[in-house]
Amino acid sequence: MREVTLRLEGPMQAWGVDGAGQIRRTHREPTKRAIFGLIRAAKGLAREELWDELESLQFSCQTIQHGIRMWDFATMSNIISADGSKVHPRGIQEKEYLSGATFEVVLVGENDLMDEVRQALLDPVFLIGLGRRDCMLSSPIILQ
Repeated sequence: MREVTLRLEGPMQAWGVDGAGQIRRTHREPTKRAIFGLIRAAKGLAREELWDELESLQFSCQTIQHGIRMWDFATMSNIISADGSKVHPRGIQEKEYLSGATFEVVLVGENDLMDEVRQALLDPVFLIGLGRRDCMLSSPIILQ
């Protein structure tokens, strides 16, 4: 068994409570599901592609610095209603973020899998975002 420790630090983070919608909230800390999504993106997998071996990992998250909750408002155009029956010309989406938060996540698993996870995070195919694509890291993600 081997472990990889991640440091999640950036000016803004958003660990989504729910999917797309008009109001998008965030959890107080990253979830296991969110971290697995981050790892799959680093590996270059599409959103719908799974990496089943990740489910075997042990996961723990520690809050180093609590963030301050803040909101951003964005104007959207040509919004399709949930049932697909209408297109609304304009709308406002509210997004909640954590500002100034720092977390350490420890993942433990089989050596080969952890080597693969570590390599994906060190040389990611897609940008690593802290919950959303626009939430960039401010320090290296892997603690040595």
